[in-house]
Amino acid sequence: MLPGRSIPGALTMRMRSIISLSALLLPGVAFSDGHTLSIRPFVSYVDSPDDFGMRPSAAYGGVLELHTGDRSTVYLNVSSASARSPADAIDGTQTVPISVLRIHAGFLYRLFQPISWFGLGASLSGGLARFSTPDHTISLGALGSRRVGGAGDTRMSVAVSVVSDVRLGGSVSLVLEPGASIITPLSADHLSYFVSGGIRIGLF
Repeated sequence: MLPGRSIPGALTMRMRSIISLSALLLPGVAFSDGHTLSIRPFVSYVDSPDDFGMRPSAAYGGVLELHTGDRSTVYLNVSSASARSPADAIDGTQTVPISVLRIHAGFLYRLFQPISWFGLGASLSGGLARFSTPDHTISLGALGSRRVGGAGDTRMSVAVSVVSDVRLGGSVSLVLEPGASIITPLSADHLSYFVSGGIRIGLF
């Protein structure tokens, strides 16, 4: 024992250390809820840049999460969206359906958890975005119509987001995730914004 330090004083210091350690570990609780693996089905509202010529659309998907630490999670995100893009036609403007399939792998890190049932984190992910159009018909006015074959394009994609989760009880949490993504070529003109809402369910 150090000179001048009483037994109660040493005990108090030890208790403070334990409390500090518990406070450090707490931020990981709402992410995993004691589970190693979780799934998170979600729906997103996506607003694409004007350069894409795509109207705002809804996306549906799921996330498989592996909780690797008290604060960290690695995940695989797969989503699908259906949008429409305007196309010029002789007798006016028509729209062409576009399907977007996105596959991302990412890392989620808890920043802080002010209360036991609410937490906030940041996410960074990257992967591929596949844009495709089906065969469709373009009107040629008095000349009839013309059949156009479908097309596809695959691009690299990077996304950043803020992830907030609210513990609903047991192994279930409500997750809200606003963010932005970039489709190559990297340019500020190609930012897409999204807001996702989903339910995290702990598996085991």
